[in-house]
Amino acid sequence: MKGFLLRAALLVVCLSASAGMAVEPAKVLAPGYGPLQYEPPAAGSYRLPPLGTAADGRVIDDKGKPLTLYELLGDKFVLLGFIYTHCSDVNGCPLATFVMKKVQDRLYQNAELGSQLRLISLSFDPEMDTPTVLRDYAGHFRREGADWQFLTTTSD
Repeated sequence: MKGFLLRAALLVVCLSASAGMAVEPAKVLAPGYGPLQYEPPAAGSYRLPPLGTAADGRVIDDKGKPLTLYELLGDKFVLLGFIYTHCSDVNGCPLATFVMKKVQDRLYQNAELGSQLRLISLSFDPEMDTPTVLRDYAGHFRREGADWQFLTTTSD
């Protein structure tokens, strides 16, 4: 049965190609990767309201060291994103990590700004996102010497 289905699928592909029909995979774009439906305000022409003080909490870094979130906030501005390393939705965690990497790349070009900002990617899935998994994941994105913390928690 499997062989029949495989041959049938190949026949459909071959017939489609021979009929001049291009078979292309669906292109999935993340939000914001198309024309905007509005004119964005010019940079610096607006102010965001203060959101208040973030709650403190216990976290674990990618070396397994327990910390509190407040310890990591320190005296720098912090860009905090939430991730799951096993998320396969292109519009979810992979996009969040990619955007953080783009920010990191820009910070690398401006050492003064880079010294004032810390990036934090935080997971709430301690079963899947162990310190070892986060360290391996970070290795694909974090530049040597970059101030980008990959954290997990002890519970969801």
